[in-house]
Amino acid sequence: MRVRTERHGRIRRALAAAAATLLPLAVLAAPEAAANGLVVEAEDAVATTYTPGVVDDARMSGGRFLQLWTTTAPSTGDYRASYEVTAPEDGLYQLEVASTPPSGVTWASPYDLKVNDGAFEPVTQAVKGATITSEIAKYRLGTVNLTAGANTLTFRVDDRRALDTRYVMYVDALTLTPTDLKVQTITADGAPLNVIEDGSPATFTVALNGAAPQATQLSYVVRDYWSATVAQGTLPVAAGAESVAIDAGTLDIGHYSISAQVTGTAAVTTQASVVLAGADRTKPADSPFALDVAGGLLLPPDKWDAFARAMDLSGVTWIRERVSWGAVNPAAGQFDFTKDVRADGWTQALEGTGIKILEMMGGAPAWTRDSDKKLPNNLNAVYDFAKESAAYFADRGVEAWEFLNEVNAGSWTTPTETADQYAAVLKAAAIGYEDSGADPLVSAAGMAGAQPYPWLELMLRNE
Repeated sequence: MRVRTERHGRIRRALAAAAATLLPLAVLAAPEAAANGLVVEAEDAVATTYTPGVVDDARMSGGRFLQLWTTTAPSTGDYRASYEVTAPEDGLYQLEVASTPPSGVTWASPYDLKVNDGAFEPVTQAVKGATITSEIAKYRLGTVNLTAGANTLTFRVDDRRALDTRYVMYVDALTLTPTDLKVQTITADGAPLNVIEDGSPATFTVALNGAAPQATQLSYVVRDYWSATVAQGTLPVAAGAESVAIDAGTLDIGHYSISAQVTGTAAVTTQASVVLAGADRTKPADSPFALDVAGGLLLPPDKWDAFARAMDLSGVTWIRERVSWGAVNPAAGQFDFTKDVRADGWTQALEGTGIKILEMMGGAPAWTRDSDKKLPNNLNAVYDFAKESAAYFADRGVEAWEFLNEVNAGSWTTPTETADQYAAVLKAAAIGYEDSGADPLVSAAGMAGAQPYPWLELMLRNE
């Protein structure tokens, strides 16, 4: 639905005059009016179980923010913060939140959002905007559908951050801005990352940014790599609809762009590829192509299966990954590889793809080295970790190991640690890998810089 300029003006004027109910301290304050909508300070929650709670910080909007920072499990099963917003009339509102990342990082907890009496939904499609501090940035979470009058927005944290056992979320402010109905995403059905197998129907789901306030139309066009139109049309959008289905028929192998737009709004374009079906191809045992993915670190867990399948369809046979030594081996003789949640989960997602993994370990635990050094001087610990890790990951597609990385450039060594010292560490690891029974390939650390020859030569002379 198109919202006329004068209506936007009425909404903004009404929003500027709206009030928010704050923490139950018998104190009321007016929300800040912003040029594009209403700003609600995070410390002004109508109810919250976040601990320690409100924290003073001059860098934040209003000089304070709401903090969740604790290792204590919530007695109610989760931590929540609720905010009341008064909407002048029914409609769609763009929600922007200044907070820690909603998902996809190890150092902050993922959080969910609920609007009024709806269900909690994970926030996985947030778009990052301006950075406020090293922890907090502005994130556009998407569009919410509000009714005229009081509405309640509730954030929930029910999971510890992946880095350790702490629950972590910082919130500075919420901004709500009236918006029109628009295309939000275009996704190929049943196709990981929009990679369609040859012979499968090219159908797409166009997700809207909210429920359509009234009936309208959506137009679309599909173009091939050379920009030739291969499919197009106009489809009805019923009142209340949140998505529209596009059937582009069966497309030839190639690359395509798909554009769609609600009448009166700008088009949104995404890309898709049609590749040879997995059943029709013979994957080589090896190829000259590999990917340095670091999927456990960089990919959100809810995307692991899609990325694994898409990489498999790409034909790649080798990828490079990471596992944290310190996380899984906190003391001599103690191993729990599930403690590196991301490495463990990501390698499980890759099972069955046939993709081979070069696993790179990083970060020798403090108990294996001197406090002013980075290389381990406990070679028995090196041997034990190599043996245990190779055995554990052997059935996960890990067929090669790289011990540390860029040791010639100070990333995993100090200036006083030399190539012959690293060679001793690598030999201890190689023996451990050999004794694991997994029979993996073993690689020296990748070298940094265009000419690492003096360091590399000294290392090889001590192999």
